[in-house]
Amino acid sequence: MTTPPPTPDAPESPAQAESVPSSPSEQRCGFVAIVGKPNVGKSTLLNALVGQKISITSRKAQTTRHRITGVRTLDQTQFVFVDTPGFQTRHGNALNRSLNKTVLGAVSDVDVIVFVVEAGNFNLADAKVLSLLPQNVPVILLANKLDLVHRRGELAPWLRSMQERHPFAEFVPMSAKNAKDVQRFFAICEKYLPAQPWMYDADDLTDRTERFMAAEMVREKLFRLTGDELPYTSTVVIDKFEEEGKLRRIAATIVVERDGHKGMVIGDGGEKLKRIGTEARMELERLWGGKVFLVSAGRAAMPTPKQSRTQDEPAFVLHQYPWSEASLILEIFSRHHGRLALMAKGVKRPSSQFRPVLLPLQPLRLGWGGDAEVRTLKTAQWEGGHVMPAGEALLAGYYLNELLLKLLARDDPHPHLFDHYAQAVATLAQDVVPQAAVLRAFELLLLRDAGFLPLLSEEGSSLTPLDAARSYRLVPEAGLLTQSGTAAGSGLSGHDWQALQQALDSPESFTALLAVCGALVQEGVPGNALRNQLRTLLHYHGGVQVFRTRQLMLEVQRLTPQPAPQSAPQA
Repeated sequence: MTTPPPTPDAPESPAQAESVPSSPSEQRCGFVAIVGKPNVGKSTLLNALVGQKISITSRKAQTTRHRITGVRTLDQTQFVFVDTPGFQTRHGNALNRSLNKTVLGAVSDVDVIVFVVEAGNFNLADAKVLSLLPQNVPVILLANKLDLVHRRGELAPWLRSMQERHPFAEFVPMSAKNAKDVQRFFAICEKYLPAQPWMYDADDLTDRTERFMAAEMVREKLFRLTGDELPYTSTVVIDKFEEEGKLRRIAATIVVERDGHKGMVIGDGGEKLKRIGTEARMELERLWGGKVFLVSAGRAAMPTPKQSRTQDEPAFVLHQYPWSEASLILEIFSRHHGRLALMAKGVKRPSSQFRPVLLPLQPLRLGWGGDAEVRTLKTAQWEGGHVMPAGEALLAGYYLNELLLKLLARDDPHPHLFDHYAQAVATLAQDVVPQAAVLRAFELLLLRDAGFLPLLSEEGSSLTPLDAARSYRLVPEAGLLTQSGTAAGSGLSGHDWQALQQALDSPESFTALLAVCGALVQEGVPGNALRNQLRTLLHYHGGVQVFRTRQLMLEVQRLTPQPAPQSAPQA
């Protein structure tokens, strides 16, 4: 338990100054979970509520990686605050999935949830976090960073719109930097805590050890001083922690993901590493009220997790590029391991047994091994099932491959999406369904599985059900917004969006989407509207203005006679 040590000249801690002895029968105590998307000020809020810095803050998203429990005792009430990592809605790597589980675990057994948003703002990422909160726990909406709102009059309609989104128990516009706002929050939150004895002593601040706090403070200074250069997967290990009276001797190692990142940490002549250690030491001395001797180093690289050898894995080759005179790097999409990079040694030699097998848009069974980011291909065989798509169907298949390369992170499994991709490729090869319908169906499934597609049955700003007769447009980070006037023609009707959502929810979602998208394509204008809006979303999340394969398809269409309209792809 971390508490400031008593010193003759030091003022009392907030807990000591404001709490008074009371009998257990008069005490109140409960858990308060602080949740929200990354970078809305959750850690700053926790530090303000506790009255001491116990949770690190940074501009970098996902700085908080652990559940941090802070304790504040005021009069007869003890507040046990749980700060959590910002719920990550955009990237699905292993660390983010673990962080998200931490968030869900934190809210599963608390007395009240504080949902933190920026005052006057609410986007799709906030909505996704809100949708995951349990219905049986009261939720307080805390509109943080009120000091940044210049026109307070605009906040009232925003608060009314928030009331329509969720039955919040309380609405608290405030700034975590304003002491009066913090005290007002305590008075509001207190009534949701049960009458029960305190769990901690009155002067306790956190359940985290001093060793843990030392690592967190070094990590905060690391991120503050390296900016966006260093991946947030970097961490800090405390190699030694010794106490000699009021002196603490600490040896810390900054662990980075790659050897190339060590230079970012060390800096020119070791200046950056020295500054990280100095600022962390000063912060810890303020926290503990004693001297700290801190030695930091950036000498270790984070090892890549060992990968057991994989055999007979269903996969497709998405792309390949030269590595050496005889070898290639393959970008593959596998069913149980997601998108991976494989080294195919000697595959360019005429005698290679892999050479005739490693073709795109063909179902394969692959085996690989190795513990590096790029694994080594060991076995490959063609699984059979359909012929290679030809002509415009081949270009459409390459377009699907480019989408996967742009929108999916490596080492992130999507088994259902893999099955949908296999269905889409086989359907393109058969050439019996309009290619535009196949492309739209797969685009929707990819956006959904990658976490970029909002619910297509509700309006994005109000989260109310769509009006079947009105026109709506799909906007990145905002969801479906109402279209009116001349702009209505560029949208899609609520009826059509609802039909697409029903198809997505179907057990046979690819087949159901083919039917709905096929009908929209046949109608002409709705099909074009769907294509354009999905394209906007894909470009936004793919970080491109135009996909190369689509540009190639347009060039080919200009140079060759067009087939019948029903089979022309609308990429």
